[in-house]
Amino acid sequence: METTRLENWAIVDADPWKAPEAQEPRLYGKAYNHPSRPDGQDVIVSSITGYDFVKDEVICFSRNYKLGAIDPAYMELYPDIKQTFLDSIKKNPRMKNILLEVPVKAEQ
Repeated sequence: METTRLENWAIVDADPWKAPEAQEPRLYGKAYNHPSRPDGQDVIVSSITGYDFVKDEVICFSRNYKLGAIDPAYMELYPDIKQTFLDSIKKNPRMKNILLEVPVKAEQ
């Protein structure tokens, strides 16, 4: 089964006084390949619990989402939002992250 894709996404339910990386993120966007929603329907994802950096997918309480294009108006406000969002997930100890990192051997 293909992973649900989220297009035209943005972070919502955000505190306007906090920087994006300090917020408890919820994503809003148009879902595609969702098992119970028609393609293109607007959704707010369930609680984000981590990120699978191997598959490049957001891990949510109910399912994983592949992030597509960012909402253009949101991107204009936050040009580096995807990287900021991913960095905040990496730094959050409550998030489950799946990383594929090859250790670098020190030269002797």
